[in-house]
Amino acid sequence: MRPGQKHRALSRIAVPFGLLLESTIQVLPSDGGDQPIIFIIGPPRSGTSICFQTLAHGLDVHFPNHLCAFFRSAPMFGLRLAEWFGQGRPHRAFGSVHGFSTGDGFRGPNEWEQFFRQKIFFPWRDDIEDEAGMRALLKLNGFVQSRFRKPFLAKPLNAVLYMDKLAETLPHLKFVAVERDLDATVASIIRAKRVEGKTPEQFFYVLPPELEANRYTHEEEQVADQIRAIRRRVDEAETRWGEQRIRRVSYSDLCRDPRSLVREIAKWVGPNLHERPGSHLPEAWIEKNPAS
Repeated sequence: MRPGQKHRALSRIAVPFGLLLESTIQVLPSDGGDQPIIFIIGPPRSGTSICFQTLAHGLDVHFPNHLCAFFRSAPMFGLRLAEWFGQGRPHRAFGSVHGFSTGDGFRGPNEWEQFFRQKIFFPWRDDIEDEAGMRALLKLNGFVQSRFRKPFLAKPLNAVLYMDKLAETLPHLKFVAVERDLDATVASIIRAKRVEGKTPEQFFYVLPPELEANRYTHEEEQVADQIRAIRRRVDEAETRWGEQRIRRVSYSDLCRDPRSLVREIAKWVGPNLHERPGSHLPEAWIEKNPAS
């Protein structure tokens, strides 16, 4: 069982406690506030995890970690708990197993998939209970703006499918889009599918709806089309909004010089974002290929 699977299994134990604890948190739903919210997006296996880890370490932001995600039924309490236990100092979780950060216990950045997928993206799918997803997003924003007084960073991978709704709802939301060589990403996704026991015809997590009915003869073609469809969404969004809301990041550049990425993103986001005191990044990620 992979670390992420163990974490999700154990988090079920905390569900009844989480429901009780969540009731103790006061949340002011709001679409206001001026603290930036930053979502990392991109195709699966393109380097979004190491980008998330790098920015969460090097920037003075609040982010969901494994401790937060453990309380799957109490997302706001989980965020508060993450604040109490160590988000003022840099994490040291720079390894990952299929997107699950490893190396620093509960302090490692977490994709917070249960919250984003179940509370926001599922209600938005096919416009099912559209308002429920909107309320959950505004509740998150209201809590982040009123409680932390600092930018919020997350990596909801399926956010690339809902960029318009997200951007319209949260005017301070920005996207960091990670890009990796197409052939390398295709190969990495196929390897990951084998490890997870997925069949060649199954898509890997992020499924652009325009591809859902397509039938492919070759798995490589299917995966390449998935990556291209995700990239097209980013291209179209950048055409509409410009570089003020979308920043592209090259996976190879990130591995070559992570420190520069932190400085560039801080400058791009604006005066409310600073480097985290005490952060220490290597000059390059030479030891291994984090997204392989």
